[in-house]
Amino acid sequence: MRDSHAPPGFRSAEPSAPRRDAAFLALRRPLRWAVAAVLLVLLRLLPSTGAASAYAVWGWRIPFALGFALSAAVFVYYLRSVPESELWTRMVKQRRPLRTLFSGRHLRSVGLAFLVGTGAWLTLDATVGVFASRSSAIAPTISWPSGP
Repeated sequence: MRDSHAPPGFRSAEPSAPRRDAAFLALRRPLRWAVAAVLLVLLRLLPSTGAASAYAVWGWRIPFALGFALSAAVFVYYLRSVPESELWTRMVKQRRPLRTLFSGRHLRSVGLAFLVGTGAWLTLDATVGVFASRSSAIAPTISWPSGP
């Protein structure tokens, strides 16, 4: 998004300028502290004392629900407040974009991207499987505590 909103002379340099974001993150520090405080209170209220505890049964879902709500809020904010880029508004709209994507000169690029993505996934899956089977002999087993 940063690249498409950048001035024409700065399209490749603009996305690689994270120094500007440090000030933005510093302004949001109270929000981060509030989220951490809420999570600490929840962990105090729902202690994980074993496999049958409230936290182990259903409480672990709370951070995921909070993350989903926060992601949805950011999505709605961007959808309403960030304008379309000039490049997007000037672009000629296709009547059937999926047909254009999967035909002609674009079909080879899509096929190559699919092939590379599938190969990367298979390589990662095989690597994790091999390392997990090899390291199981040296890794300690994890077990729940026996009680309070």
